[in-house]
Amino acid sequence: MNEHNFLKDIQDKRMNFKKYAQKALHNQWITKEQFDEFIFKIENDKLVIGVIGQMKAGKSTFLNALIFKDEVLPAATTPMTASLSVLTYGEEKKLEAEFYTSQEWAELKQSASLDESSYEGDNNQLSKIKVAKEIIAKSVIIENELPLLLGTKKNDVFENLIEYVGADGKYIAITKSVRIEYPMEDLKGVEIVDTPGFNDPVVSREERTKDFLKKADVVIMLLYAGRAFDATDKDIIFNKVRSVGVGKLLVGVNKYDINYAQGETETEMVANVKEQLLKACEEHSNNSIATLVKDQDPLLISANMALMSKMDLAKIGQDKDLDFYYKKALDNFEISTQAQMYEKSLMPVFEEAIHEIITKSKEEILIQKPINLIKQIGEDLLEKLIKNKTQFTNELVILNKPDTDLDELLNKTKKAKKRIDRKLNILEIEIDELVEKEIENLIDELEEFLVINKREIKSAIDEKWAYNPNLVDEFDHKLNLFKIKLKIKFNERNNKLKANLQREINYFIQEIEDAVEENLEDFDYNDYLKHFKIYFQKKIIDISYDDLIIPSDKDVNNWFQEMFFIKESIKRLLDDYFESFNLDILRQGIIEFIVNLKFNIKKKFSDDFIEIIVEKIEKLVQNKDNKELQIKDLEAKLEAININENNIKMQIEEMKVLESIF
Repeated sequence: MNEHNFLKDIQDKRMNFKKYAQKALHNQWITKEQFDEFIFKIENDKLVIGVIGQMKAGKSTFLNALIFKDEVLPAATTPMTASLSVLTYGEEKKLEAEFYTSQEWAELKQSASLDESSYEGDNNQLSKIKVAKEIIAKSVIIENELPLLLGTKKNDVFENLIEYVGADGKYIAITKSVRIEYPMEDLKGVEIVDTPGFNDPVVSREERTKDFLKKADVVIMLLYAGRAFDATDKDIIFNKVRSVGVGKLLVGVNKYDINYAQGETETEMVANVKEQLLKACEEHSNNSIATLVKDQDPLLISANMALMSKMDLAKIGQDKDLDFYYKKALDNFEISTQAQMYEKSLMPVFEEAIHEIITKSKEEILIQKPINLIKQIGEDLLEKLIKNKTQFTNELVILNKPDTDLDELLNKTKKAKKRIDRKLNILEIEIDELVEKEIENLIDELEEFLVINKREIKSAIDEKWAYNPNLVDEFDHKLNLFKIKLKIKFNERNNKLKANLQREINYFIQEIEDAVEENLEDFDYNDYLKHFKIYFQKKIIDISYDDLIIPSDKDVNNWFQEMFFIKESIKRLLDDYFESFNLDILRQGIIEFIVNLKFNIKKKFSDDFIEIIVEKIEKLVQNKDNKELQIKDLEAKLEAININENNIKMQIEEMKVLESIF
């Protein structure tokens, strides 16, 4: 496409989006303020890209390889050194650091003053205290400058970046975020943000990350191949990101070379992550993130290899760890040059995907985000109308019954309620018997599996023990591979439990349908029962494994770092590690899940459905006055709802037509 057509295409898309947003404003789906915000963003053509992921996902290394081609951004090796960094275009290299405010500093000092022994068992609070103590201790070197620095921003030359983001930087203790300008053409009109992550022990930094996500257009989610897409990753994508209308999501599986060295193929790695992503998508089928995840397969990458392929070989040779990693990568992939390493890093494929986002897809992304938000507003409006319509229709049925028929209607409704409650009691007994048997089988299998795998990993330590800078990652990988196998073992038994529970609930719902069809033929109940049949299939049967028995990855990493060169200490830590898979917690978690399941079934089919109808009839039997007035009021409400429902449906179709021309 030549320049003229390209520019015309951009202008056409902008004009079409304006028509779309104007229609949404006319429909009163959005406010004038929202409309102005959407149009301002389109016209100012600013794309915000975030790099997110857990600690050890390799975000900083990835950005070093992508932008700087050298070790510029230091890795956030501890929660203390993690800070939000914004990279954007500038005609010259420079930076601006933002420091904590006096209030935020006072809160950190307060946390640092707490006694850790008083919070044993509360890992979240202990983490905050530990980080606060480290930050306050690091600030000693600038203690005299603190009153002048807190709550301010400081401009500096790019070469001094290490002083703000490095582990031993002069200002690291008080730096909340850094804005970096860099003369790179692809950064024009773009902000790339290296986020410190989620569940940050420093509250103000976590809030800054959340604020950023609210305006992010594109999110690059980096997973660590050794534990690709665990419960924390799922929470980041589907809970932290899903509500902000992200236009594009690119999932990268970093450090794939570690898995490759362990014998896994690229196909197997992608298939494993994709399977987990698709499973998560099924659990979140009603949000737009699921669609974005399905649009593109996860991409493998080794940011470390990509970075070394661009670095000066002399610099690599002078660093013991880098030299070890470089030679190991050459051996693992049977290559001999940096050019070959760059190809094997799979960075070219990833760079092309990013280039597609920044250039060719830029207008599409900037437009798709507000479209997603506007569409969701319309769908929410329609859902609310349908819910109110069902409720008012049933109330009108009761009011239109002759007074002489109310007692009979009440008796039939109570009869249906007794039948439903009786079926509920039977279902509860069947569920309890089923779960008790399956729990014991599950616990027995997992206990045996833990013993076997602990023995195998200890044997591997004896066989491979030697000085190896990569040992932490290798055994971290082994443990994460073990957890994947454990999860598969858990899911084999858990899927059987789910299938049996689903069968019993389906039988129950069928019996409820028979009961209401026999006794409540006057009422509108089909849509309600249909909705909750789907609800119980997709939402309720969802026993989580990760949060019940998995120890913290952070704890495991700290163990290895502390006991790096002592084999027997590592083996003792492995004993502790395997003991921390608390199967009693798993047992209790499943029991609590079943209690909640039974509560939800009773609530949906008795309390929120049949009980409400009984109460409405009883109230009318006791007070038959003003029936005509109530009927007129409901009829007016239903008439208004029908008109609004038709209007919203028509508006949704019109918006679909406008969207189709983008």
